[in-house]
Amino acid sequence: MRMTKKGENKEMKNGLKDREFWGEFVPVFNDYLSDLLELRNKYRVNKYTDIKELYNSTGSNQATQDFTKSVAGVFEDVVELVATNNDMDYVACASDGYDAVVNDEEVEYKLTMGLGNSWTGNKKSVKVPSHLLVKMDVENNKISKLFVGLVNLDECEDTSWYSNGDEKKGNYTSLRFHKNDINNVTCVYGSLKPNRIWCGVELEDLNY
Repeated sequence: MRMTKKGENKEMKNGLKDREFWGEFVPVFNDYLSDLLELRNKYRVNKYTDIKELYNSTGSNQATQDFTKSVAGVFEDVVELVATNNDMDYVACASDGYDAVVNDEEVEYKLTMGLGNSWTGNKKSVKVPSHLLVKMDVENNKISKLFVGLVNLDECEDTSWYSNGDEKKGNYTSLRFHKNDINNVTCVYGSLKPNRIWCGVELEDLNY
C-alpha cells in the first residue's frame, strides 16, 4: 500500500471510501501501537516486542476483545485526525448509535483487532444504518492485514444486527453479511467472499 505523508496535498472526494485516507491512517495508528507497547512495557516485569503478544499472554479468553477495547478510542481519534488534516466535513460524536457525522451522514464505527467473519455490538439500542467496519491483524507491532468496508444496512435485505439469529435484539448483537447482500458493501481494503449462506471476511495484506 502507498502510505501518505503528513502534509501531502490530497483531495479525498470520497472520504472514508478513499484508499488514500487509510494510507494516511495506517502509519499514524502504527505509531500509536508502538507508543502503547512502550507505555505498557514501562510498568511490566515481562517485556514484549509486539502489542498483540502482550494481550495474548494475559491468559484471558477474550484477548482479542480486550485488545480491541484498549485501542478503539484512539482508532476514532486517528480517523478524526486524518479527516481534519484533509479538510473533510467531519464531526466526531459520542452518541448512542453513531460515532461521527461524515458529509452530513451519521456513521457507526465497528472495529475488531482480529480475524473472523462478524462484528460485535454491545448495546441493544437502535443503530444508524450507515456503518464503517474495520478489521485489523497486527504483526511486529504494525497493522499487517486490514479490512475496511462501508455499508448502509437499510439497503440490505438479509443482513442486520441481531443476536443468535432469532431477529430479537439483545445486549450483545452480531453483524455478519448474508451472501445476498455482498454487493451492498463497499470494500475499500480486503473483500467479502460468498459462502453457502454467510460471507467470509478476507483481510488485505499490507506491504511496507
